[in-house]
Amino acid sequence: MKLSVLIVDDEQHFRLMAEQALHAEGFEVASVASLARAKIQLDRCMPDVILLDRRLPDGDGISFLRDLGASHGKDWAAVVVVTAYGDVQNAVEALRAGAHDYLTKPLQVADLVIKLRKVMETRCLKDHLALAHLNACGLPQVEPQSPRKQAVMQRLQSVAKSPLTPVMIMGASGVG
Repeated sequence: MKLSVLIVDDEQHFRLMAEQALHAEGFEVASVASLARAKIQLDRCMPDVILLDRRLPDGDGISFLRDLGASHGKDWAAVVVVTAYGDVQNAVEALRAGAHDYLTKPLQVADLVIKLRKVMETRCLKDHLALAHLNACGLPQVEPQSPRKQAVMQRLQSVAKSPLTPVMIMGASGVG
């Protein structure tokens, strides 16, 4: 499975360089030049990683990052903030806002690829840890009285064993 990356940066040269390098490394890559376009892209599909410029013509990447966290909770992509502003205060602000890492421009392509792989490795390990915790604690004990509830519980137990599988169970309020 290819890792997907969304590059959000107004510098066309950086976008093209990063796109080509990441494609060559086997990543699935999309890129946009503005936060408005990023929102449209994210509504279509959430990537595994977002490379987010700190300052864009239509807004601040850190504010966008905070909004992303508020609207998607924990179900959003890993974000690496990429910027020409390399001071410690900017890095701390990005990490506090929810970024998984911070890179300064100019950067080497090899460093970018290594950083993305490390971010995804860390995220995968966190998901495996959460799954192990779920398996250790067990699924909630529900008395499935109907065949449909039994089928849902069986499917939930099998899906819970698969890492990185999101599950949403919907139904009428109060039915169990």
